[in-house]
Amino acid sequence: GFDKLRWFTTDNRITADGKTKSVNMNYLPVVEGKWGQVVRSAATHIEANFTEVASGRSELAKLQTTGGVFYREVGGNEFVGDTLFYDAAKSLMTVAGTGQEPCLLNGALVDGIEYDLATGKAKTRLSSKPGALRRPAKSKTR
Repeated sequence: GFDKLRWFTTDNRITADGKTKSVNMNYLPVVEGKWGQVVRSAATHIEANFTEVASGRSELAKLQTTGGVFYREVGGNEFVGDTLFYDAAKSLMTVAGTGQEPCLLNGALVDGIEYDLATGKAKTRLSSKPGALRRPAKSKTR
């Protein structure tokens, strides 16, 4: 889903831009030698920096997205915001919003999110800005 992909081999960096639609990323992390839960995300601009861990082998070191981001762990948390920053060394992901692209954690309007991937815990403050909550749909009975 990207319009432009650039790979900077000497810098170990990849950028992807989706001008007409989002760049979609899906991955299955390895946690303590086992497959973790599926993660799906989308953004309009992605910049990924890698570090070489062995000859010819690289791992993601940092990831930054801008222009709107959606992040969902299948069976887990869901984040929406304007930007996302991931630092592998700290195992920390931060999500921030703007007036046009507010920050949401599992549907709740928040000021920002700090998500510790090692513990699976998210730290945030509920937003002081007004927002709307969706009411559950009425069930139809026959």
